[in-house]
Amino acid sequence: MKDTQDNLTGALQEFFFLLKKYPDDVRYVSEFRNFLRNFLRINSGRDSLPTMEVTTILKNDKPIIFKVMQESKENWLHILTHAVMDIHEARSRIATIFDKDEVR
Repeated sequence: MKDTQDNLTGALQEFFFLLKKYPDDVRYVSEFRNFLRNFLRINSGRDSLPTMEVTTILKNDKPIIFKVMQESKENWLHILTHAVMDIHEARSRIATIFDKDEVR
């Protein structure tokens, strides 16, 4: 279980790194597409992956990149970018994941 939680928190840390590193420009869509593809491969144990939370944060923080991804012809990406939620709830749920990691 520890390894799966480490994988998840590591992936989330990478996501926030990408958000800081790349501006909201269509040139960087592939960076986020590749991240999401790898993110979906994580075995999170019994918990479900916070995909809706990640896509919601992406929509809020990088709306241009998100829009391009949403219009993608790739079915998995199109479906994933249509699953969003309240931004405050998304950030709260992600914070909870990091809090669980600190408790271990």
